[in-house]
Amino acid sequence: MKRKWWPVKNREMAKYLMGRYSVSAKKACRCLILHRSAYYYRIYTNPLTELRQRIRDLSHARVRFGYRRIYMLLQREGWKIGVKKMY
Repeated sequence: MKRKWWPVKNREMAKYLMGRYSVSAKKACRCLILHRSAYYYRIYTNPLTELRQRIRDLSHARVRFGYRRIYMLLQREGWKIGVKKMY
Protein backbone atom coordinates (compact mmCIF):
# COMPACT_ATOMS: atom_id res chain seq x y z
CA MET A 1 0.00 0.00 0.00
CA LYS A 2 1.31 3.45 -0.88
CA ARG A 3 1.81 5.78 2.05
CA LYS A 4 0.05 8.74 0.45
CA TRP A 5 -3.36 7.02 0.70
CA TRP A 6 -3.17 6.30 4.43
CA PRO A 7 -4.63 9.62 5.57
CA VAL A 8 -7.61 9.10 3.27
CA LYS A 9 -8.27 5.61 4.67
CA ASN A 10 -7.79 6.81 8.24
CA ARG A 11 -10.16 9.72 7.64
CA GLU A 12 -12.81 7.29 6.43
CA MET A 13 -12.25 5.06 9.45
CA ALA A 14 -12.53 8.04 11.78
CA LYS A 15 -15.81 9.05 10.14
CA TYR A 16 -17.06 5.49 10.62
CA LEU A 17 -16.12 5.53 14.32
CA MET A 18 -17.81 8.89 14.81
CA GLY A 19 -21.00 7.70 13.17
CA ARG A 20 -21.15 4.19 14.62
CA TYR A 21 -20.10 4.91 18.19
CA SER A 22 -21.04 8.60 18.36
CA VAL A 23 -17.64 9.73 19.61
CA SER A 24 -15.95 13.03 18.94
CA ALA A 25 -13.39 13.57 16.22
CA LYS A 26 -10.73 13.97 18.89
CA LYS A 27 -11.42 10.54 20.38
CA ALA A 28 -11.72 8.84 17.00
CA CYS A 29 -8.39 10.28 15.87
CA ARG A 30 -6.73 9.30 19.14
CA CYS A 31 -7.99 5.74 18.70
CA LEU A 32 -6.56 5.54 15.18
CA ILE A 33 -3.33 7.37 16.08
CA LEU A 34 -4.21 10.04 13.53
CA HIS A 35 -3.43 13.71 13.98
CA ARG A 36 -6.51 15.88 13.97
CA SER A 37 -4.81 18.22 11.53
CA ALA A 38 -4.54 15.28 9.11
CA TYR A 39 -8.23 14.51 9.67
CA TYR A 40 -9.33 18.07 8.88
CA TYR A 41 -6.84 18.60 6.04
CA ARG A 42 -8.34 19.30 2.62
CA ILE A 43 -6.38 19.01 -0.59
CA TYR A 44 -5.54 22.39 -2.09
CA THR A 45 -5.92 22.72 -5.84
CA ASN A 46 -4.04 25.44 -7.63
CA PRO A 47 -6.46 27.92 -9.26
CA LEU A 48 -3.89 28.89 -11.90
CA THR A 49 -3.78 25.53 -13.70
CA GLU A 50 -6.24 26.70 -16.37
CA LEU A 51 -4.19 29.84 -16.94
CA ARG A 52 -0.97 27.86 -17.27
CA GLN A 53 -2.59 25.51 -19.75
CA ARG A 54 -3.86 28.47 -21.82
CA ILE A 55 -0.37 30.03 -21.81
CA ARG A 56 1.10 26.74 -23.05
CA ASP A 57 -1.52 26.51 -25.80
CA LEU A 58 -0.83 30.06 -26.97
CA SER A 59 2.94 29.62 -26.84
CA HIS A 60 2.76 26.41 -28.90
CA ALA A 61 0.43 28.00 -31.44
CA ARG A 62 2.50 31.18 -31.74
CA VAL A 63 6.10 30.12 -31.21
CA ARG A 64 7.64 33.48 -32.06
CA PHE A 65 5.56 35.41 -29.52
CA GLY A 66 7.24 36.46 -26.29
CA TYR A 67 5.64 36.73 -22.89
CA ARG A 68 4.55 40.34 -23.49
CA ARG A 69 2.56 39.51 -26.62
CA ILE A 70 1.03 36.44 -25.00
CA TYR A 71 0.11 38.66 -22.04
CA MET A 72 -1.73 40.99 -24.42
CA LEU A 73 -3.58 38.04 -25.98
CA LEU A 74 -4.64 36.84 -22.53
CA GLN A 75 -5.86 40.32 -21.64
CA ARG A 76 -7.98 40.38 -24.79
CA GLU A 77 -9.48 37.03 -23.79
CA GLY A 78 -10.46 38.45 -20.41
CA TRP A 79 -7.83 37.06 -18.05
CA LYS A 80 -7.18 39.44 -15.14
CA ILE A 81 -3.53 38.87 -14.22
CA GLY A 82 -0.51 41.06 -13.63
CA VAL A 83 2.66 41.24 -15.69
CA LYS A 84 4.76 39.72 -12.90
CA LYS A 85 2.53 36.66 -12.63
CA MET A 86 2.60 36.27 -16.39
CA TYR A 87 6.40 36.50 -16.49
